[in-house]
This record gives sequence, structure tokens and C-alpha cells, in this order.
Amino acid sequence: MTTAGLTIAFQNGNIDSGAMLICPHCNGKVAENPALAGTLVACPHCRKSFQQPAPSAILPAPVPLPSPAASGNEVFSLVDSQRPINVLVTSPRPQPRLHSGGWFSRAFSTTSGVLVAVLLFVAVLVGVPMMMFCGGCFLIAESANEASRQVLADNAKLTAKAKRIALGHLDKFDIVEIDSKAIAIRLGDDVVLSGAGRTSANRLRDFSLRWRVATFDGNEHWQLKEAEIDGKPVTTKD
Repeated sequence: MTTAGLTIAFQNGNIDSGAMLICPHCNGKVAENPALAGTLVACPHCRKSFQQPAPSAILPAPVPLPSPAASGNEVFSLVDSQRPINVLVTSPRPQPRLHSGGWFSRAFSTTSGVLVAVLLFVAVLVGVPMMMFCGGCFLIAESANEASRQVLADNAKLTAKAKRIALGHLDKFDIVEIDSKAIAIRLGDDVVLSGAGRTSANRLRDFSLRWRVATFDGNEHWQLKEAEIDGKPVTTKD
């Protein structure tokens, strides 16, 4: 019989002639006589009668069990409503653990590991050059942006200087203010300033001036070459 994970084995569980009866009146022990099964018998202790049960219902006398030290198991004594019963308690044997999935799962796990390793190798092989390429592109783009910012800054300085010099020529045509949208560009040794100017009468006039710029002794010299007002060439003294 198995109870709570422990195996309980009854020693000498077969009924034999050495079985004892328990008197239901005084709980005294009475020797069992198989020939009187199913008849009334008298208890030698209290002299009262009771019916002897069939042989299958009679419990055998307890049989001594091997000592725990010799067998490696634990021995307990259980007591029921009729008589004490010695039982042998053994620990359950560990069951072998089966690998779930069998050879297919093991093969699949091995294949998955190899596939992951290959993917990591490919990722490193492709990713490192890609990162270097992207880093180089970033540096190139950053350098281009820096160069573009420098060009814009230099052009802003050139435009501001050209506007100051242009006012000395345009005042002869009653232009006293140059519009903020006017811009100067450098063409080789020449500088061209184009845009609109406002007269003292608050009238806008288009203009275009071109200078030849030369450097002497570390200083720039601007010499006016061409001038147009409202799309028509004009002459002016430098």
C-alpha cells in the first residue's frame, strides 16, 4: 500500500493458524479456531460470547520486522481498532528523468545554437565595416557642414563690406539705404553686389555694382568697374 509517497509493506500478510481474535466486550485476546468460523465462541477472560468472524476477516499475529540499521528503512507500529500492526516504511525510489522531446529536441537545440553563432558572426562581419562606413560618412558630412558654415560667414562679411562701399557710389543717385536682401558674391578677383536701394523719397531702385579687388601691403583696394541702376549702365567716379 502506498501512502503520501511512502511504500508500506505488511510483513507476513497471509492468514495462518496463529491468528488471534479480539473480544468485542473486554478487548481480550482469544486464539482463533478455523473450525469455529461463523459460530459463537466464549471469551476466556470475561466469559461472554461473540461470533467468530470468517478467516478472511481475522488479522494475523504481528511478525517482527528487520531492524532499521540492517535494512536502511524505517519501521513504524500502526494501531487500528482491533490490534497493533507492524509496517515497514521505505523511501520511494527516484524515477529516471526522461528528456522531453527526445533526439529531435536535442538536435533542434544544437542546430539553433549553431545558427545563432553563425548569425552573430555575420552580424559582426557586416556590422563593423558598416559602422566604420557610417562613421566616415558622418565625419564627411560634419566637415561639409563646417565648410558651408564658414562660407556663409565669409559671404556675410563680404556683403556687409560691399554695402558700406556701395553707399559712397549710390548716394549720387539719391539712394540712401540698401535693402537687407542685397547680397555680394566673389567672382575671381571681382566682387558683385546686387539688390535694391531706397531713395530719400522712399522709392526703391534696383542696382548692381562690380568692383575689382586687389590687395596691397595687406590692405584691400576696391576699384569700381561697372554700375547699373534700374537695369541701365551708369557712369560714376570711383
